[in-house]
Amino acid sequence: MTAVESAPGRDVPIPVAAMAAAATGFAVMLLELTAVRLFAPVFGDSQYVWTNVIGVILLALALGAFLGGRLADRGVGRKGLSGLLVVAAGLVGLVPLIGPPLGAWLAPADLPLDSAMAALVRGSLVASSLLFALPVLLVAAVSPVLVVNLARADGRVGRASALVSWTATLGSVVGTFVATHWLIPEVGSRWTVWIAAVCLAAAALLCRFGAAGSVVGVLPLGWSLLAPDHLEAAGPGEVVRAEVESPYQFLQVVEVADSDPRRTLLRINEGLDSFHSVALAGTPYTGGGYYDYHVVAPYLAGDGAAPPHLRVLSLGDAAGTFGRLYEHVHHPSSMDRVELDPAVSRLGDAFFPGKQPEGERFALDARVFVDRTQRTYDVVLLDTYKHQIYLPAHVASAQFFRGVRRVLREGGIVSVNAGGVRFDDPVVRVLGDTMARVFGESWAFRIPNSRNFMLVARRDKPLDPGCLARVAAPPSDAALQQVLARTSVPGSWHAFPQRPGAEVLDDDRPFLDALQERAYRGDEASPGLLAMHGARPPDEILGAAVGLLQAGRLEECRDVFAGARAATGPLRVLAGDCRWRLRDARGAAEEYREALRLGVPEAQRVRVEENLKWSSVEADGRGHARRVGRRNGWLAVGVVLLAAVGFVAASRSTVVAPGR
Repeated sequence: MTAVESAPGRDVPIPVAAMAAAATGFAVMLLELTAVRLFAPVFGDSQYVWTNVIGVILLALALGAFLGGRLADRGVGRKGLSGLLVVAAGLVGLVPLIGPPLGAWLAPADLPLDSAMAALVRGSLVASSLLFALPVLLVAAVSPVLVVNLARADGRVGRASALVSWTATLGSVVGTFVATHWLIPEVGSRWTVWIAAVCLAAAALLCRFGAAGSVVGVLPLGWSLLAPDHLEAAGPGEVVRAEVESPYQFLQVVEVADSDPRRTLLRINEGLDSFHSVALAGTPYTGGGYYDYHVVAPYLAGDGAAPPHLRVLSLGDAAGTFGRLYEHVHHPSSMDRVELDPAVSRLGDAFFPGKQPEGERFALDARVFVDRTQRTYDVVLLDTYKHQIYLPAHVASAQFFRGVRRVLREGGIVSVNAGGVRFDDPVVRVLGDTMARVFGESWAFRIPNSRNFMLVARRDKPLDPGCLARVAAPPSDAALQQVLARTSVPGSWHAFPQRPGAEVLDDDRPFLDALQERAYRGDEASPGLLAMHGARPPDEILGAAVGLLQAGRLEECRDVFAGARAATGPLRVLAGDCRWRLRDARGAAEEYREALRLGVPEAQRVRVEENLKWSSVEADGRGHARRVGRRNGWLAVGVVLLAAVGFVAASRSTVVAPGR
């Protein structure tokens, strides 16, 4: 074997090379695992964000290894290695300072959640590329240079390669566990990134001056003094009460002080205009939120009367909103509360007051609990949203619902919170078919004025939503009366019978994320006024539309207007109401505008003008989200092209002359 020519005083000693390789592996894993957590307050940490971050870092590692080989062939020594690592450390140290304003620009906080997916996904790709690609590329270039330096010392290339490889991998393993189990939950994502910068700076000093000089690497920690107080700013009229980076997610409790009654919200990850738990001062109800409607599940389990000694399982309990409602409506009852993240439960105890039913609390994954518990329940509530729109696939599959069926008592009800706008939305349809495959049938109810559905199924007995009409709410409980009135309207429930060959969710093929993405990307309806050129008198259509709207049969309501032989102001008002409840804000605004032109009764004018104002605001917000999404898409293309040009230029140039 021919020895590689050695350069005394310029090559990196073996112990220093091993420590430097371990430090770079450690730092890269800190960055990879922390990047998504750093982005979570802005972009969330969905599968798509993880894919963008991992993809960018892997590409940077590959390109860095290629360029590192070129540098090694040009004879880069200790000084060159130190330079690479110093620049990488400086870039990494700037990430927590540049990241928040960059994220706020790429994904403005005023984007409506159900139109923001393109902006969030593309924005996370741009942010990942701008913040992490170059420093990781520089770090990846270190390993080939270290290998050649060690090989120059004793001529054994295989030994040098093995040493650098196994020490870097060992550093990566340590970084993986330390980041997830200690650094992120204990010191936060910003400090974790700075610690990665310190590791790179220390490795640079090791390569240049040896172990004695590496202590200077603690200086970048001083950058933390410039960090913002909060990872994500509160919205107008909101006050941040608490902010936590748990091992699982970013959590923020905000208080809306100018609302009446005062509202406290728990937001997780990107938040935007959504939240995971809510408490209104002075009441267990949520002001018509989807939580309120799930209190009807025990009545469905008891054919109009809640079972005696009611036992409830809340999966994805968050800050205990369901518990406060059930303690008020169904006292006495017991509720076992399953919440994967203990930090969420602690925030619930501290900031969301209210009595909870008797029962135990479990810090477990919902699927793990269902598959292993021997307890049985009258009602299972499923609200396990880790992200704003993503129901995890493993708690939506047919296998999961078989486990739920096992823990339900005879006649018991499972009640699922699902996101959607129409009964034929991909998520609502497939989830309804999956539940029907296990239980024989399922039923869906559209929560008024929301983008949520309540899907229910019953074990071993047919389910009759009509039994809700027989429930008598206490005269003093107006909120419960309203819930029962709306859920007992004939035709407000949609049945999903068991259909042979229907597409269902399965553990082996977890395609729920793609369905949810498709549902939200396809949310915008066609612009323009609804056609009204049929043969039926307008007054007849008006009566039919009112009935369908009250029943929540919005798809039928939208279609019935085509039968009118002429358009009138009142018909256009109802068409606007229907389209707005179908989340077609732009179409609703057009209908309200046309209604005012045609003329409406004076008693209706103020309401129509107000609806026109707010539907226009919502439509403008969605248009803004689409524009931001397109801009971020072009930025992503630009970043990729710029990176390609830079890489080609770097690979063709002589970066460092031999002997340096």
